[in-house]
Amino acid sequence: MVARLPPTTSSQSLYQMSTPTGQAALMEALAAHSMSADKGMLIMPFFISCWIDAVMMGLVISQAYAYWTYARTDKKHIVLLVFLTVAGAIASTIIDLLWTQYLFVWNFGTYLPFADGSWLIKFLGTEIFTVLVVQIFYVDRACRLFSHWWPAAVTGPFILAMPCLGISLLHHLSTFPYLTPDVLTGNNPLVDALAYSWLTVNIVADVLITGIIVYGLSKVRTGWAHTDSVLRKLSIQCFESQIPALIGSIVSLIAWNKVFELALTVIIIQSKVYVLGLLITLNLRAGNRSTTINASFHQTSSGPKDTAYHMNAISSARSESEAHLNDQKSPWSTSDRYVKPTDEETDCTGSLHEHRMV
Repeated sequence: MVARLPPTTSSQSLYQMSTPTGQAALMEALAAHSMSADKGMLIMPFFISCWIDAVMMGLVISQAYAYWTYARTDKKHIVLLVFLTVAGAIASTIIDLLWTQYLFVWNFGTYLPFADGSWLIKFLGTEIFTVLVVQIFYVDRACRLFSHWWPAAVTGPFILAMPCLGISLLHHLSTFPYLTPDVLTGNNPLVDALAYSWLTVNIVADVLITGIIVYGLSKVRTGWAHTDSVLRKLSIQCFESQIPALIGSIVSLIAWNKVFELALTVIIIQSKVYVLGLLITLNLRAGNRSTTINASFHQTSSGPKDTAYHMNAISSARSESEAHLNDQKSPWSTSDRYVKPTDEETDCTGSLHEHRMV
């Protein structure tokens, strides 16, 4: 959503441009002429995206409240990452509200403010920050799943490149007094290069993170049908939670030069999509935790009494299953005493911590 300001060459225009008042009046007239021709396409997508953003902010708040009820069971750095993502989502919504107030209240009836790039730069700054924190969260989950640092080594360069390219793009855009289509999508190769690089790196990081986590969960086997079923379910949930953000990034990349208004619409709601995916993934643990505990009691009464399984890392899954089989061969390997499950039985990727019958 930018005002389209065509170039002026007449002598009268040159005279008006020589004074600040005349320049502002001329720019306003040009903006009004260009935007009044298609208000629906130039203004409505932005207005709708701000409304959707506010609705999604309500969903973020409800999911954050649900997470807060058991946040104390998570590690402190996880709670901190969740807090930062929610804070970023709130900040972006506040900027959206102030932006719409600036356009439709403080400057009602004028068109030149639509070309003011300061609000777009502020919003994209919060967007970059929020997406970065969400990606760090998922990389932490992947490293915990594999009990190794290699997922961070694979995804780290792309995750770090994303904010660097995004900040470079914002710095370059800040040098222009007005953000016109020629600046954003037309005749500025540097802006095009930075924008496409930023969006592409973000897509690559999302694909790598999703692929690594789903691959890790698909490789874990415990020998328990119920536990393996839960893991398959969590793999699907993890994949589904990442797909909307990935689709949004792809749409933004394709539409940036062709239909910038559509790209901006997607970008405005993108941070909420990331945060909702994170919170929903975390909150799904509550249902999986209760299901796993119930299965443990059922297996205790109707099957082998040693239900030990450790799913925190792929490398330990096989050894736990072998230990279980060995325990079944010995009549002295089990007892009827139940030890309370650990505080965090599942992490956000769906890997399950031990809860053991000794």
